[in-house]
Amino acid sequence: MNVKINEAQKISFQRNLTKRELKSYKKTLKSAKEALGQNGKSVFIMPSTTLPQSPSYNSGIGHLSSDYAQEYIDYMRDYLDFNVVQDLPQGQIKSHGDFYCAYNGTSFALGNQQINPELLTSDEFANLLTKDEVEQIAKANCGEYKDYLSNFKNVASNLGKQNEILNIAYQRFLKLDKNHPLVKQFNDFCQRNAFWLDIKLDDETNQEFFKFKQFLADSHLKIAKEKLNKKGLKLCGDCLLRFRRDEINAYPNAFNKNLKMGEASWDIPALDFDTILDKNSDSYKILKQKVQLCAKRYDMIRFDVGWQYIKPKMSTKDGKTIIKDLGSSLLEEIESWVKEVKGDDFDLNNLLWEVEADAQSFRAFESDGKLIKPLQNRVKIYSSTWMHHNDHDKWGYNDAYLDRGWSKEEFILGPANHDPQPLVQIAHNIADDTGSKVSHKKDNITALSHTSKMTPSELENPKTFISAKWADTMSAHNNYMFYMDVFGREERFDRQEYNLFKEPHKNYAYKVPADYKKQYHQSLQKGLGFNPMDASLIAFRAKGLDKKYPKLYKKILHFNNILKEEGMVEDNGIKSIFKTMPKPLKITIFASLIVLLGGLLAYKKSKANRAQNTKVDKSSKDEASCAKKVLSAQNNLTVPAAKDKTATTINTSAKANDNTTILNKPAVPKMNENSMRQALKPVSMEEFMKTIKTTKK
Repeated sequence: MNVKINEAQKISFQRNLTKRELKSYKKTLKSAKEALGQNGKSVFIMPSTTLPQSPSYNSGIGHLSSDYAQEYIDYMRDYLDFNVVQDLPQGQIKSHGDFYCAYNGTSFALGNQQINPELLTSDEFANLLTKDEVEQIAKANCGEYKDYLSNFKNVASNLGKQNEILNIAYQRFLKLDKNHPLVKQFNDFCQRNAFWLDIKLDDETNQEFFKFKQFLADSHLKIAKEKLNKKGLKLCGDCLLRFRRDEINAYPNAFNKNLKMGEASWDIPALDFDTILDKNSDSYKILKQKVQLCAKRYDMIRFDVGWQYIKPKMSTKDGKTIIKDLGSSLLEEIESWVKEVKGDDFDLNNLLWEVEADAQSFRAFESDGKLIKPLQNRVKIYSSTWMHHNDHDKWGYNDAYLDRGWSKEEFILGPANHDPQPLVQIAHNIADDTGSKVSHKKDNITALSHTSKMTPSELENPKTFISAKWADTMSAHNNYMFYMDVFGREERFDRQEYNLFKEPHKNYAYKVPADYKKQYHQSLQKGLGFNPMDASLIAFRAKGLDKKYPKLYKKILHFNNILKEEGMVEDNGIKSIFKTMPKPLKITIFASLIVLLGGLLAYKKSKANRAQNTKVDKSSKDEASCAKKVLSAQNNLTVPAAKDKTATTINTSAKANDNTTILNKPAVPKMNENSMRQALKPVSMEEFMKTIKTTKK
């Protein structure tokens, strides 16, 4: 099923919030989340390879350190209010044909895609590249998918244009003086990371060039992290379970050659778990190095297939399964390794453990239903894809975990990450085309009718279903959101076993477009994207918070209505409000302004005429004579006399003599026919604009 709209159904760009509205929106959203109990971690999962790039520089892969990506993060943060940015593994990716997967990369080395060539045109990096040279990388990204799919071949591959241009930078780097700051930084980096920098990767022909690229990637990642930290955001990295063949060959004694980790189909050589707790073993050392490298690079760490560090499942060559129970021992070692880098006061709740697995591979519960000890008081990652609610079991939603006696701090919940079926597909009752081949919607609705207090028939509506799913995760103390679900995308990011066969160039490659503002707001208009206000309304009603906080509820409703409006405006206050007004109202306001400004101009001219008609010579000494002259020409208009305080009649039709003066100002004279004609005569555009400028001042 394709839920995309056709040309006849096209809708306009929803309007952004004005600056004043946005300030109130952010305050309202924070208050709503506080009322719902969502005041812990809020993680936005956005693979850096899918970040948007500006139309002026589109190399095929975004960069977390780029200004455009940072603007994107700022914009989405305003609407979603996350406090953590999470990336997928950032290692050097080895392709399988047209398929590039972050989970098939290196554990130690960062990928070429982490290098931002634009930074090499700055003084900080000794102007190693010119802007024209950098532009060549963007020009090489010229395929039909360049605007919406990541181009790994152009950027990540050593055969791509970026690697060619980086080699130019390397040749210039070699010519720098040995005392140049950049050279000193490079030498220091190589010394501190010799453990893994000397590992020879089979796709790197020049080891020194490889070290140079690793130095750049590490430096650019630090720049990106610093930018996020200045905004009050944390960067969460993904600690890959596997090691690449090159790394395994470099430390063969760290692995059990006869076993694979997890399923045999994963093709991941198993660490030697028999010696892994021996501090002198290679398996202990290599795992420690990987974990501590992540601790140095990131503020938080997600552990890929985290349950493998508790009860590692291994497969033999003949298909047998071996499970070794390590209890909490290895987890405690990992935590101590992180604290060696971060300090003893590091909050271990910043370590997130992926523990979702089928029951045959890993069971998180004892026979009595209690959580196994290694998982207690550690943050476990769960999705709501498999949520259900029946007489004998509840799973996949916030209350289900709290009812099991878990504390709100020890789990993090979201609709899905990069692995499961997209939320939009589930909402439209599309069967999962990988693995289970089941439809999740029916079971989801049984749980959602409990959490949202809505009827199953109401939840059959895809838009209502999506909002209800988000409403539940918004009630969790810790939650996460995957960028594809946020934008209401129907495509599956990870096709699992079909990655190599069904459009491999698209898997793990869906890019956020340059017009992300338009795309996000249109997803809200269609009811498919993540609208925090709409989700909050459902959660508030379900929990009775609409009655407890009526004013806040009204504000949430107000902003929800705005986010669903059509029409495009800029975030610049009064101008944006005017652009969204109906045309008849615009005409009325504009006509009123013309009348008002015309009236101001007429008043100004009449005032000038009156001043001219009553102008007198202040140097006149004979005040009494002046008063008599005015008296004789006046038509029954009286003003107080200058000295004897007797009533005096003045004729306004008489011309004032330039050599006369009146010390006491007369009453405002009536406009005669000539004055009226002067005030109402046509005004030139030049005079009109001059009046407008004067009025503004």
